[in-house]
Amino acid sequence: MTLVNPAYLGREQTLVKHTVLRQYLTALALIVGRTFARDIVFVDCCSGPWETVTDDLSDSSVGIAIQQLRLARDMLNGEGRSVTFRCLFAEEKPSTFAQLKKFCDAVTDIEVEALPGDFTQHIPAIQRFVARRNKSFPFFFIDPTGWTPLQINPLTPLLRTDPGEVLINFMTSHIRRFLSAEGKDFDALLGQQPLDEIQKLSGQERDDAALFTYAGHVRQRGNFPYVCTTVVLNPERNESHFHLIYATRHHKGVEVFKQAERKAREVMTMARAEIKERKRIDCTQQRELFTVEEHGAAPDRQLVALCDRYQGRAKELVQEHLVRNRLRRVPYETVWQIACLFPLVWETDLRRWIREWKGNVTIVGMEPKQRVPKCDAGNVLIWNDQSQ
Repeated sequence: MTLVNPAYLGREQTLVKHTVLRQYLTALALIVGRTFARDIVFVDCCSGPWETVTDDLSDSSVGIAIQQLRLARDMLNGEGRSVTFRCLFAEEKPSTFAQLKKFCDAVTDIEVEALPGDFTQHIPAIQRFVARRNKSFPFFFIDPTGWTPLQINPLTPLLRTDPGEVLINFMTSHIRRFLSAEGKDFDALLGQQPLDEIQKLSGQERDDAALFTYAGHVRQRGNFPYVCTTVVLNPERNESHFHLIYATRHHKGVEVFKQAERKAREVMTMARAEIKERKRIDCTQQRELFTVEEHGAAPDRQLVALCDRYQGRAKELVQEHLVRNRLRRVPYETVWQIACLFPLVWETDLRRWIREWKGNVTIVGMEPKQRVPKCDAGNVLIWNDQSQ
């Protein structure tokens, strides 16, 4: 018996991505519906549905969006809050769009529209859909099958939508494959000067450089204070399959996304362990005394290595920023913005580093009963002048 949903067998990386979407979408919709918006809009720019095997599309982003937004709507209604929910699903491939349109037409309790064609050619139509009602808050989900739709210039109007948030699938494996190829116009994705430097790198260094360069473009173009990334590994190989990039203008969004990342890491660890177990059984025709289902998955070595890598890099950059601004008041939000960019780095890690720097760092603005520094609490960090 497998712990992986049978609908995702053979595409476990999609299960991890959908875990993030499920975990974060409802939680964010509740926060936004309780504090700001009276209208929440989910825009899936590359909807598919692709490779779905369920009749209700519950293993697709469109099906998940409807399920999770219904849940948020019902919870808000139960609290006496009147919040409307709308969805716009765009798909370029005609045969797939026909399936999408049929699904959308069957949804009657949420306003849903299907948009045919390349979404980058319909940005004004998307903006008009979002702006139909006052106090709208859009979530843009951009999940292409390749890298071309991620070119930063066409996306800029969506990124600048304020308020608004975006979740992008950065197709690392596809980009890695073609990064050295001539004529691929990766300068439109990464910029010519960064591209020249990235192409000199290899392996994990190249993957990271491409990811963080693009994430930097998203931050700059959308004026997002907080940009996070997370890694989704190839189910069968020790390499990144793709990365998700999340951009928000509020630390609460980061909190929810990081919670979703934790859950996704658990799912990814279990899925990769089950694949290894199935392969071993296929080869030896022998089962383990205790299966993954019975005793859980051992720590995934590749994930552990990446966690060490990213936490080390994040800690280094935070310390560099504090030292560079020694004796100055650095808002706690600023150092969290630096650290949260990296996959597998959580706020508990940042607070642990601050404790380790005790004697070098002074925290100002803590309330008497406040145990840890927080965002939106007026907390600042000061690196002492005698520190190196």
